[in-house]
Amino acid sequence: MRAKTTAGSGRFTWSAWVAVAAIAALAAMAGCSDSGSSGGGGLTLPDSSGGFDAAIFDAGGGGGDSGGSDSAGDSDSGSAGDSGGDSGSDSGSDSGSGGDSTGDSTGDSTVTDTAVTDTAVTDTAVADTNVTDTNVTDTTVTDTAVTDTAVTDTAVTDTAVTDTAVADATTDTATTDATADATTDSTTTDAGGTPTWGPYTPLGCKKFVNSNTDGTVNPYISPARDGQFYVSWVQKGGDLMLTWESPTSCKSTVGPLQVNKTPGDVYYWGGIAVVSDKAGNFYAVWESQTKNAEISLAWSTTGKDFSLPLEVVSTSTNGQDPALWVSEPGKVHAAWRGHHPTKKQYDPYFATSTDLLNTGKFTAGVPLADTDAQDDQVAIGEDSKGNLYYAWQTFDGDIFTSKSTDGGKTWTPGVQINDVKGKANVGKATFLVVTPDDRVVVMWSDERKQKSGNENDVFADSSADGLTWGADVQVNDNDARYQQDPSMAVGFGAGCKGAVYAVWQDFRSKKSYDVYIARSTDGGLTWSKNEAVASDLAEDEMNPAIAVDKGCVIGVAWRDSTKNSNFDIGTAYLKW
Repeated sequence: MRAKTTAGSGRFTWSAWVAVAAIAALAAMAGCSDSGSSGGGGLTLPDSSGGFDAAIFDAGGGGGDSGGSDSAGDSDSGSAGDSGGDSGSDSGSDSGSGGDSTGDSTGDSTVTDTAVTDTAVTDTAVADTNVTDTNVTDTTVTDTAVTDTAVTDTAVTDTAVTDTAVADATTDTATTDATADATTDSTTTDAGGTPTWGPYTPLGCKKFVNSNTDGTVNPYISPARDGQFYVSWVQKGGDLMLTWESPTSCKSTVGPLQVNKTPGDVYYWGGIAVVSDKAGNFYAVWESQTKNAEISLAWSTTGKDFSLPLEVVSTSTNGQDPALWVSEPGKVHAAWRGHHPTKKQYDPYFATSTDLLNTGKFTAGVPLADTDAQDDQVAIGEDSKGNLYYAWQTFDGDIFTSKSTDGGKTWTPGVQINDVKGKANVGKATFLVVTPDDRVVVMWSDERKQKSGNENDVFADSSADGLTWGADVQVNDNDARYQQDPSMAVGFGAGCKGAVYAVWQDFRSKKSYDVYIARSTDGGLTWSKNEAVASDLAEDEMNPAIAVDKGCVIGVAWRDSTKNSNFDIGTAYLKW
């Protein structure tokens, strides 16, 4: 600190300053020092106002330098000493413990930081919830058309960056992250995920498969090879017929072919079941009219020529209403209702073949339940873990299910599905299906709303384990009379995985029976708006069947009286 002076005061002249400085130098050479704790012996100089200036000797307070005398420079005896000499005034160095450690070699320059301030520039347009921009602060930009729910952009991170050293050279503008949203997010099927559910779309192919004036019953449809479908039916006279159809060309490409080797062997009004496996192999089972062959089964690895009928062995007589499930090529499970060997009742029966295509053999049929109820139509299915599910309707109008975890060797006790007792009536042997995520769905025609007779609705129920069932759900969205004979199929292809499709005959027009369809995308818990597949108001379309191929093409077949009062077989194809 410089000595305090007042220009023109005349009381303490420059010459006096020089003299005092000389005296101080002599005193230093004579060994003058700071004396310890009090520091009270320092020399003071009067200022211009008559006071004293202490700029040369620090004379105040306790705690002077305890290390002896300064060998050069100023002698500090005050409590703290100068921490850094005035610019240009101190040229020596203090050797005491409290002295100046280093003099300022140059004068203090006044540097002013211009205080460049980033004034909260906020990009107000992109809110990428999973996107991080490490160099860009995007806090308010919102993509209203695109929702990034599973995309992680690792190159860009939105983390509220603060500019700490460099001012923004230009103004931040609200732009879209070029790295994150370079393309539009498309909603397709992810690996094992949920498909995008499209609208109901007929493919423009609706036709008659046969023109048999004698009449036809019991149509079935199942995927064949090369994007084609097997369409089958029982023809008047007792023959099971098969043709191949192409939804693309809308033509029958093979057939009709007769499946049963013995003409007239198939009971016309009896139950049949027709299925195909993943390789396109064809399997058919029917009620036989040949002696000692109550339930007959035939198969084909080409879909064009068929094996001799195999009698599905059982301990019952008078087997009826068969059903089939094929786990994989050659692994076939058969179900039917059979008359108990000693009691006057029908029971659900089961048999299996682990290698039918090579051995041509089934295990002996065994009953699932031994009750007094007169059991009727049956159905069977399997989940991805190999668990089997069996459903049957009793003559009393109830539906039961049972489960096997050991390939059909043992079964759980039957559990009733329908909430309202005595009102259920199933249709085809496809009234039970299992979805890819192992949810079991059962469907039937129900009379619980009946007021004046024949006021049936289509109901369904579903279960995560086949043993515990929820509340019944109505599938048809119109409470007209005669909504009956439901059939189901499940999508396993990439664009329809898990979808359950149901068709039934419907009299909502009050003029004729039509075929309607509904879809469930949540395992049978809820169902879509109904769509008309075939609705010729002048004639009847009845007893529909449905199948879905791996390309998600849906095939529907039904009995149709448009051209023939004895019924032909009609087909249509669609996507949904």
